[in-house]
Amino acid sequence: MMNDNEEKMLDPLMAFVVGSVIGAALALLMGPRRKPALRKELNRAAKRTRKDFYKSGKRLRGKTGDILEDGAGVVADIRKELERFVDDTRQNLRDVVNDEMKGLEKNLGKRKSRIFG
Repeated sequence: MMNDNEEKMLDPLMAFVVGSVIGAALALLMGPRRKPALRKELNRAAKRTRKDFYKSGKRLRGKTGDILEDGAGVVADIRKELERFVDDTRQNLRDVVNDEMKGLEKNLGKRKSRIFG
């Protein structure tokens, strides 16, 4: 799922792509150029578009790396918290079991003394 910042980054990119496609189509439909001139212009436009996409991809890759690093930090924090929780729970269980064992041993001692006097 994307957050607001990621959506804001994609909006200009989508506008650029849509504008490029519309611009190329209009150039083809309305331009009274000969085929070689049109081909050169389309090649230049394609190179510019490729360059822009490359730059956008590079920026997006950087942002993705930042997001992954942040996510790894959050996962590490959650893992530490879970380890602490598990350790605390184990210790609490040990304490409860030890208390119960002491209580049972005490009751057993009382019963022995009643039976054997």
